[in-house]
Amino acid sequence: MAFEWVHHYKAFEVEIANGGLDGSRPAANLAVFVHTDNPLTRLTLQQLDGIFGAQPGTGRLDLRKWGDVYAGEGWKDRPIHVYGPALDSIAALYVRTRVLGGSRKWNPQYREVVTGWSDVLAALARDPLGITFAPAEPGNPGVRQIELAADANGPFCALTAETVAQRAYPLARQITVALDRDPGKPIDSKVKEFLRYILSRECQEVIAGGQVYIPLSSRSALEQLERLE
Repeated sequence: MAFEWVHHYKAFEVEIANGGLDGSRPAANLAVFVHTDNPLTRLTLQQLDGIFGAQPGTGRLDLRKWGDVYAGEGWKDRPIHVYGPALDSIAALYVRTRVLGGSRKWNPQYREVVTGWSDVLAALARDPLGITFAPAEPGNPGVRQIELAADANGPFCALTAETVAQRAYPLARQITVALDRDPGKPIDSKVKEFLRYILSRECQEVIAGGQVYIPLSSRSALEQLERLE
């Protein structure tokens, strides 16, 4: 926003990798979890918006009971307890942007756990009525990842390195480089060649070997190379 105020045009963004799975790293991808006693297996982003957001009077979903989401026996009137990191965290900002459509109106019963992802998941493990978002890291008994889809038409899938690289997972995050490129003018030749190297198979293999970020698929890399022209 500050860049646009000064330059009167948007920064030119180029995707160079996908977010990784390690929750200790920046831009880690986020999965959605429920308690292992909860039979729910999948949700759409619209349903997530209805669970985590608060949009009275907008015509959007307002989902506060598990029966609003699925017809699990004995779950119809049981309330949904929403957990997550601090609302001013980078992860919550991403969910607000990607799931809530930029709205700052969170579910008023959102329970902030500000001491780290392990504590977020531990809180969920103590509450069969809970739901949260967090990186998909191993070693968190009592919780279970569910599948997500952009809409009811699917496909529904869990968070894995493969579904992120294929852009099948609807909450997949990308790592981008932002450039000051005046619209209608070419990218500086030196910057362009540097970005072409980052998007090359050679450099994407280096990214894969680092095991921090997930490399772009061949199709995604080609799409970004074409945007440089």
